[in-house]
Order: sequence, then C-alpha cells, then structure tokens
Amino acid sequence: MLWTGESHIGRAEAARAMTGTADRITMIFDERGVYVLSRTGASGFIANGKSAGQRLWIMQVEGAATIPAFGNDGVLYSGGNDWILYAYKLEDRVLQQQQSLYGPVPEGNYGAGSPPPSPWANYYFGFEEKALNIQFALIRRAIDSGQVGEQELTYTGYLMEVLRNDLPRPGISRLHPQVQILQRIQALHLLGLLGSPEIIPFLADIFSRDDEALVKAAAAEAIGSIGIDPDGLALRAFTNAIFAPGTVRDEQALLGIAAATGALCRFSGPPLSDTGVKILTSLIAAGRPQSVQQRARRELSLMGK
Repeated sequence: MLWTGESHIGRAEAARAMTGTADRITMIFDERGVYVLSRTGASGFIANGKSAGQRLWIMQVEGAATIPAFGNDGVLYSGGNDWILYAYKLEDRVLQQQQSLYGPVPEGNYGAGSPPPSPWANYYFGFEEKALNIQFALIRRAIDSGQVGEQELTYTGYLMEVLRNDLPRPGISRLHPQVQILQRIQALHLLGLLGSPEIIPFLADIFSRDDEALVKAAAAEAIGSIGIDPDGLALRAFTNAIFAPGTVRDEQALLGIAAATGALCRFSGPPLSDTGVKILTSLIAAGRPQSVQQRARRELSLMGK
C-alpha cells in the first residue's frame, strides 16, 4: 500500500455503493492527481512524490442527481435534482491536451473508426433496399431518442459496411447487392448524426474514392456535421478535389465542400482556417457555379465574425 487518505465519502455511502443500492463511486487518475467522485461530492489527492496522499481539497455536494464530473479545467460540474447545473472552481491547474497540427486531439478512442463486423455483415440480403430502409429507420429512431448507447459501434459498423461495399476494390467481387445512391446518402447522413470524430478518415476516403457527386456531397456534409478534422485529412481531400489536377466540378459536391470547410474552420480555427480560406477563395473564382460562389462567400463572412 503506497498511501491512504480520507475522502468526503462516509462509510454508509461506501456500503451502499458496494451493494449496488447507490451510484458506484468513480475515480480519475491523471498527471494532476487522484480524484474520487460520488453523488455526495468529490475529493482530490496528490498522487506521487513526497506529498503523495496529501489531500488537495474536499467538496461536499447536496442534491446531486448523479455523480459529478471533474473537467480538465479544474471545475467540478454537478447536475442537481432541481434541474440546475452547478459548477465549482476547485483547481487552477489545467490538464494538458495532446495536440496535433490541426488542434486538440479528441479524448479517448472508442473503436468507432474500425468497429467490429455488424450482425448483418455476412447476410447477403441485409443490404437490399427494403432491409436497408428498415435498419436506417431503426438507427434514426435511436439517434432522435438519444438511445444509441452501447449500440453505437454496431450502428457505425453497419453504416460503414453499406458504404464500403460500393467502393472499388481491385480483385474483390461485390459482397452484397449494389447499394443505391439514395441509401448511400442516407447512410452518410446517419454517420454525421452519430458524430464520432474517429470516422473522419473513413468519410474522407469515401469522399475521395466514390465516383457519385451526390455521395461526395453527402460525405462532405457528414464531415461538416462532426465538425473536427484533427489530422487535416478532410481538408486535404477537399484540396485535392478542387485544385489541379482535381476533377470535381459538380455543383452539389462543391456546395458540400464549401459548407463542410466553413463548419470545420469555425470550430477549429487556425491553422485549419488557413487551408480553409484557400479552399473557399478558390470556390469563389470565376467559372464556379453561382450557387457555389455564394455559399463560399457566406462561409468566409461567417468565419470573420
């Protein structure tokens, strides 16, 4: 045993948590220290060094609806039974975030970028139009009701299989019936609503490799819905599409690029916006469809606000 320390948790609360009659007690361990969280409050301790085990602070919380959350900014957030969110500033230290060229790297990795095969992966008729529409409706209801939960990887994997099946793969025959454009667009829209940053590489690949302009537009819009591009893969795909030797001339695809570029830049800022401004400026150039020029100007004006 390295050390022990008295927290805010009493014996009665600990006993209830262990028997399952109350919320389980949670802990956070990072470079700042060790933090114990329960419905009745939170405690912070120094984790290492000569002062290991010393309590940094203790916070009692009354009327919490669930276990509070302790943010990277040193603020304890607690949702009360009175439907009010309370915030308590407990530390000035800020947890350092891993950085990439295009801003903070999203926390955690939940496997959404490479989910396991869905239950329908090997079912040939599961990708026919009728079956697709049934599954799309199921996923949409789950999203609208906020009930995606533990099914997120299953839904994401299924939607990715729908789209991946139509990508050209040399020497590999089609695994399922050809998915129509409308269904591919719907799958991309649902992926955008699920909103996992981990699927940005997949969406950028769909945008680059799918030959259908409407599918390209939907892929770009899905990226814009998610709103982040930590590795710059999406903006790189957009750049390759519109600058020579890029070949994208379709109005809908260009509108999707303009909208997605604006969304990414507004969320992430520099240096993402540096590349984004170049893309949008190119879309304003003579020879582009008028609707594309108008949308690009609008996105640029929104970036300046």
